[in-house]
Amino acid sequence: MLKVREYLNEGHRLFCTSTYSPSEIAKLVGVHRARVSEWRAGRSKPDEATRRAIEGALGIPARSWDAPPVMRAPVEDVAGRAPAAPEAPAAPGVDAADLDGVDLTSLGLDGLERQARKLAALEATLPPRDRLRCVEAQARVVAEHEKLRQKLQDARADFLASAEFAEDMRALASAVPGAAEQLKARLVALGVEVNLPAAPAATPPQGDPPESPEELLLELDVAAGFRLAGEHALARGHLAALGLDVHAETIARMLLGRPDVSPDVLERLDATDAARIRQAMERALAVEDVKKLGAEARAVVATLLRYLGHVGLAGEIGGA
Repeated sequence: MLKVREYLNEGHRLFCTSTYSPSEIAKLVGVHRARVSEWRAGRSKPDEATRRAIEGALGIPARSWDAPPVMRAPVEDVAGRAPAAPEAPAAPGVDAADLDGVDLTSLGLDGLERQARKLAALEATLPPRDRLRCVEAQARVVAEHEKLRQKLQDARADFLASAEFAEDMRALASAVPGAAEQLKARLVALGVEVNLPAAPAATPPQGDPPESPEELLLELDVAAGFRLAGEHALARGHLAALGLDVHAETIARMLLGRPDVSPDVLERLDATDAARIRQAMERALAVEDVKKLGAEARAVVATLLRYLGHVGLAGEIGGA
């Protein structure tokens, strides 16, 4: 005699279609076999704590016991012969085979870490027989992450020990007088040891500012030539000798008088020097605008500038 068995809820359906025997389930969950039979027969439902234990052992979500079944139960033989259970939907997820053909190295450290977290979260939702494949996939990802991390660490160590890095650090320390010790301290804090020269005494820049925009363009071309030849230290030293920071005001006024050449000069400067010269040019224009004001207005501006500490600029605009 055959009858149609009804599933009470989705948890009941998943529980009844589990490939584990009642005895195996009882051992995995830690209950008596008779209790398992009651759940399978639909005479009772596991409590919340037991549902979580079932979820951990069989992968049946605890909340599924309160959800309607997703499919109807098959025809069951009343004589007790177990019917052919329908195949449960494939568990969503990634098994080890899914990583075949994937260039794990191309994911980078961050991508590998995200993949490992994804697999770890997935593992908790799988039944025991499927967890092994997920754990194997995690092991592959973690091993690739460690190999890539070590490779990058070795490359970093090789670079820090290279003559090129040491030369760059010496050039940087030379270009920033008085900062060698601070630079070395910061590098040590980052785990980098490098021999830096003693910090030279801070001295004012030698020489006068360029006499014309053409001379400045020539000096900038020389520095660019050093860079193209790979002589970066010489290029930085040549630019430092121009005193673009100290002579910014003079160079700004010179460029304001030569609008035909000033765009070429600004284009060849690096971003920091170009910004410094532009600010000086804007300041010079502002001074000229203030000088066109009446004596009373200039006096007000000059008083405000002195109050803000710009005594030299106040005198320049001719305030009383």
